[in-house]
Amino acid sequence: MTPSAELDNPFLLARELEGTCRSYLEKVQALPGRNLGFHFSGKKAELEWSSKSRYDAVRGLRDDEPLKGALLRWVHRLTEMRVNQPWLVEDERLYRTVPHLVRAPSEQRVTLHAMKVQVLASSPRESKIWWNNVAASGAALAAHRAEYLQRCAEVHARLGETDTLGYFSPDVSRLPVTELVQSQRGRLWELVQASGARCFFDLMTLGLGSEQTDGWPARLAPDSMLRMFSAPELFRGIDLKPGPLPERLVPASFARAAYQVGRALSLAWTPKDRPFVLLRDVDDLAGHRLGYLFVLWWGSSVFDEKVLGLGRSAARERRRSASKMILSLLAQQCLRVLFYERALSHRVQDEELGDVARELLPFSEALLPSAALSWWTMRRDEVVRFYALLDAAAFYRDWVEEYDEDWLRSPRALQRLRAEGSLPAPIHVERERIERGYRALLDSVSEDLS
Repeated sequence: MTPSAELDNPFLLARELEGTCRSYLEKVQALPGRNLGFHFSGKKAELEWSSKSRYDAVRGLRDDEPLKGALLRWVHRLTEMRVNQPWLVEDERLYRTVPHLVRAPSEQRVTLHAMKVQVLASSPRESKIWWNNVAASGAALAAHRAEYLQRCAEVHARLGETDTLGYFSPDVSRLPVTELVQSQRGRLWELVQASGARCFFDLMTLGLGSEQTDGWPARLAPDSMLRMFSAPELFRGIDLKPGPLPERLVPASFARAAYQVGRALSLAWTPKDRPFVLLRDVDDLAGHRLGYLFVLWWGSSVFDEKVLGLGRSAARERRRSASKMILSLLAQQCLRVLFYERALSHRVQDEELGDVARELLPFSEALLPSAALSWWTMRRDEVVRFYALLDAAAFYRDWVEEYDEDWLRSPRALQRLRAEGSLPAPIHVERERIERGYRALLDSVSEDLS
């Protein structure tokens, strides 16, 4: 197929894109926020269907063409990915390859990626040192990411679009994300204080779940994860590709793995009798929602009792730890979307993002320079991830009311869950549902911390 002013066969283009679109979702979900393993080889066909001419051809389709919306979103994303591939490669080099000299806890040369691992794996005192090292060494990476987001906005403009802030996840981003975050700012801050966090580093460490370590399997591997779900009907007859699971460093490693399994399940459930681009959206709202649904289940009392086999006292402590982890996840996701809006609209400086962070969470200790963009990666689907978390909270509350707290072992619930996984990909979320999920999440955390 060659670029032209008109697109004669949208279905043929959808078929040509299927392998690349599937690979995109598989690779990007393997390590959330990263794009390892997904790249363009420079073949002529890639240039043809990830280009402005192809985007214009899709935009010229009749509005009643069923594939038009899905193809627009996929061609848009793939064009940006191809154009900016050198910048993604440079991001990986700065993050994983370039060594930095640190003086503490001992003098050595180490990459930013290795520093992050040390933040997670070290004692509390040394973990704080490594957190400071990431911020002190991340200036070049932070500057690169700020510039990269401006390049993303430039690609968006060159494709003829004008809504810069809607560049990422345009259908979902129409909801006022800043207004939503700010609507619960006071309550979020109260819960962060109640959790014991006194600085941004404390907030991050709450997300590790390290306060309760009993009952976890000795290995974090696909077989151990599937046993923890204890719901074989979810996995029957599919080719599950969750990607490389995280290292078993902290209890939250299992939550992150559960999230990856959820996204992989959503992808594996895709029917083969309809165009893939219509069934799975590039921002993967359905996949993120299922992933976060499993994270919320991971933090439930049913998980404590029936999976980890904890006694009443240990389960109570694990619940507090899990709720702090979920609170940390929510607060950090709020920070991400606020950073995202600023960084996409103009080239931001460290000080500006620090002010944004302190407005939401007024810790006495400011966010260190470069920490915002060196620790918290800006992801294309940032707003979708945020709304998917809140949507999952509303979903979880509804299903507990309909089936009970052990809904993951209800045959009717699992059958319904899998059936919904075969439907066309959702790209819209209702504001009322998102607001309800936000309140439900805060209510749950508040109950466990009280």
